[in-house]
Amino acid sequence: HRLELAESEPGQQYHQHTLQTLREWGGKTTTGDLSETDLLEENSPLWPKVTSTVDNCLGQQCPQYDECFIVEARRKAQEADIVVVNHHLLMSDMALKSSGQGEVLPDADAYIIDEAHQLPAIASQFLGHRVSSHQLQELSRDSIREMEAEATDMNDIRTAAEQLDNRLHQFNLSLGEHEQRVPWQPVLEKSQDIIEKLDILLESLEKLEIQLDAASERGRGLEQCYQRCQDLIERLSIFQQNEQTDLVLWLDNRNSSFILHATPQEVSQYFQAWIKDKPQAWVFTSATLTVAGKFNNFTHQLGLEDPVTASWQSPFDYGKQSLLYMPTIPVEPSNP
Repeated sequence: HRLELAESEPGQQYHQHTLQTLREWGGKTTTGDLSETDLLEENSPLWPKVTSTVDNCLGQQCPQYDECFIVEARRKAQEADIVVVNHHLLMSDMALKSSGQGEVLPDADAYIIDEAHQLPAIASQFLGHRVSSHQLQELSRDSIREMEAEATDMNDIRTAAEQLDNRLHQFNLSLGEHEQRVPWQPVLEKSQDIIEKLDILLESLEKLEIQLDAASERGRGLEQCYQRCQDLIERLSIFQQNEQTDLVLWLDNRNSSFILHATPQEVSQYFQAWIKDKPQAWVFTSATLTVAGKFNNFTHQLGLEDPVTASWQSPFDYGKQSLLYMPTIPVEPSNP
């Protein structure tokens, strides 16, 4: 569906050959996994146009739903005896289910989490909120695209979306070009310009929301853009507030993009609720789950109540089979 939209979008003559090649490959592949090919370069502007995200997927209302590769992958997962996924996909599925937005994975009789020491940090990413420049750009682009497909008489959507794009660019500039990961509050306190640009960015989002609200009955795509706009307003508003007791606000700034994060200080209560909702067996394994021989730190982070624990020492003889060598070179390690 996204490929069809990209093919019909004006100004794609520079990418026509690539789109045609993608179309031909799409008719042969059994997975739809672009990593099987080298058709798109890593920085190709076509990536967001021919792939779906949780924001822009139309679900069962998609005209290509029956041919969707993800739907087919989910069907195979439902039929499988064992499903192997990474931590991020598992946490994404649990966050979706708890918010009532659907699911990615089938229910299971047992969950076995390897490298489980990484889980608390990864869980915090999915329990928090994030707003990226990419999400805002996509909303602007998709709003215009859906307007052209479903409501050509409502050009005010284009005007509002283009204004959002402009305000986003101004806010991006106010953050500076220096790549950094820093707490959000000092950034606000340091620059009145950033506060003003954030307010203006939110105002432009609210203007687009009004236009999308009026158009949302015209089609599923416009309705979804309206919902995305509401969600982004709600999340971006968090970063206007001065006090957040349970969230850590921070900025991940890059050369030409940014991500604003609101991460919960603790994930234990959320994870406990997830596990209670899934009364199956949960097994956590890792070579580094204990601190001073005890599991207290890990179980506290996830809020695990009275877990059965066991620990086995490594059979590796570190004293005999390892060597630490410290060369006496009179220069710093960073010296070329």
